[in-house]
Order: sequence, then structure tokens, then C-alpha cells
Amino acid sequence: MMGELQSAMRMLGSLPKNLITQFPSGRWGFVGSVNAQLLYRRKDSQPLTDQDCENIASFGPGLLKHIESLSYATAEEAEQAAKDLGFEITQS
Repeated sequence: MMGELQSAMRMLGSLPKNLITQFPSGRWGFVGSVNAQLLYRRKDSQPLTDQDCENIASFGPGLLKHIESLSYATAEEAEQAAKDLGFEITQS
């Protein structure tokens, strides 16, 4: 079990950070090792709290009724969202 966990951690550590991609829907978003603030937002427009991020990681966003997924109309909009929050992106 520990070997599997270590392998998974190495694999996750090698994922690109905040890589912008276009989804089949035509919308844009982030893949790879992504900060929760670039993937989700609160429906009340408040910033995600540390507790929100912990709950997303533990339970998934689908069980949290006050959280919704983010996507962007353009790659530029996604990039600007990352910059506004102080995150670097990985160019593909």
C-alpha cells in the first residue's frame, strides 16, 4: 500500500501546474495540478475558504451545495483569472 501511495504522489508531483485547456464543450479551464480557486467558486461570490478547499478535497465539489465549477469563455479569460489570483500557468 505504501509503495502505491508513493507512486501516486510521484505521478501527481509531475503534473503540470495550472495548464489551460479547451474542453469538448468549447469552454476553457485548467487541468493538471490546479489550485481549487481556479476550478471552483462559491455561489455567494465570496472567496473560497480554507475549509471549502479541504471539503472539496475530502468530499468532492458535487456534495457541496454552495460550490460550483468554473470554466471560461476563452483561454485569455482563464489566464487572466489565474493572474488575478496570483497563480502562474503552464503553457502547453
